[in-house]
This record gives sequence, C-alpha cells and structure tokens, in this order.
Amino acid sequence: MAGSALIYMRWRGAVSPTSDQIACSLFTLLVEPGLMAEVRADPALLASIVNETIRLEPGISIAARTLIEPVEVGGLERPAGAMVWLSTRTANTDPKVWRDVDVSDPGRFTAPDPPRLLTFGGGPHACLGSWLARLTLEETIRGVADLTPTLTIAPVDIQWMQVLGVNPDACRWRLIERIARGDLSGPGSETGCVRGAAAF
Repeated sequence: MAGSALIYMRWRGAVSPTSDQIACSLFTLLVEPGLMAEVRADPALLASIVNETIRLEPGISIAARTLIEPVEVGGLERPAGAMVWLSTRTANTDPKVWRDVDVSDPGRFTAPDPPRLLTFGGGPHACLGSWLARLTLEETIRGVADLTPTLTIAPVDIQWMQVLGVNPDACRWRLIERIARGDLSGPGSETGCVRGAAAF
C-alpha cells in the first residue's frame, strides 16, 4: 500500500500538473500568437516565455495549506488546523507586485530580479520538480515552434471537457456558497471542485 501511495503521489505531483500546464501554455500561445513569434525569433527568450505562460494561464491556480496558528482572513479568524486555499493565480497577477499584469511580456522574466512566481509554492512546500517541469515545458514549446504549420486551431474551436467529472458551473456555485458560509476549512463533497472553479 505504501509503495502504491508513493507512486501515485509522484505521478500526481509530477506528471499530471506538468501535462496540465503544457495544455495551458499551448493555449496561451494560441491566444497570444506574438509569444510564439518571439520563441522563433529569439530562442533565448524561451525560459522567460514559459514562465509568462505559467503566470498568465497556470495549470494549477490554487494551493491548499493548513494553518498552524490562528489567522484572520477577510475579517474572520480561522483556527489552527483549518485549511485555507491560496490563489496563486491572483498573486501572480497582483498589480502591486507585477507591472502590466494583463500584458503578455516575453521578456518579463529576463529583467533583473523579477517577482517570483508562486505557482510552484515556496519554502518547505516548494515543488521539488519545478525545474524539471519548466524544462519539459521549454522543450515542448520549442518542438511545437518548429512544426509547420503550428497551432493553427482557433481558440474558439477548442472542445473543452468537464474537470473531475463535475459540472463546472455547479461547482462554481457550490464554492461561492461555501465562501459565503465561511466554510472552507473541512472536507466536503465540493472540495474536489475547487481546482475546476479556479478558472472562473
């Protein structure tokens, strides 16, 4: 059982988020064709462009954390042991930290001391595979850029699928109801919806 759990954790923590981010990064390049043109024109920008696609369209946009001491959130005190959901997507587009948050800037991460992406967490909970994930993304985008033609489908023609087998609209409303109740501390049937709702 322990071996199976370890294999699952490694798959869930490495393969799945990376493949999700590949899809999100390629979608960003479809929506922002100027970024793909920059990949072809200046391959040295590839790492920066990968980080920019992660910032704009993260495959995982929230991080769950358990409080080790009471913390006030939105005027409510959450007790130690409560689970909170941190929106890394919001943090990565905070205008107090990032300039031109809605602009896709291929050179954003080539500047000296750019803000740090929070998508991969930080401190003792930082993702151990973040550099491998970035390398995988870079090689994938490099390969797609070399294809002719490349990324020719219109974004509006992409067929979307349900996330986690739950209707995303129903999921969104369940999450809003839980926020209104202040009930995001414990497990519930809607907990699995949070990632699907994060895109709304």
